[in-house]
Amino acid sequence: MKFLKSILPVTKDTGKAATVIATGVTKLCPFFAHLALLLVHQRQGEEANMKNSNIRLIRMPEVLSKTGFKKSWIYLLISNNSFPKPIKMGARAIAFVEAEIDEWVEDRINEYRINNS
Repeated sequence: MKFLKSILPVTKDTGKAATVIATGVTKLCPFFAHLALLLVHQRQGEEANMKNSNIRLIRMPEVLSKTGFKKSWIYLLISNNSFPKPIKMGARAIAFVEAEIDEWVEDRINEYRINNS
């Protein structure tokens, strides 16, 4: 297994590299080809987990603090599709993806600077 890790580059194209290696190794030993493909799937799963581990959900008070708006204005913007939609967490609970809120705030700042320069 360590041998396969050393020959497989860690890139977005890891699947392609493993397929090439696996097809070449299949002629020698189908077992190693299977191991190479399993390793690729494992690495792709780890990459997906790392991307998702940075997601942070924030509740309404933090959104109000980040934007400076009141709750009713946030809901009006959401209904006009002008603000990131919340995620329903339960029967009476919502949360927002922090990165989406931060991106929205940055977009408003950039729009203001472009229009007033």
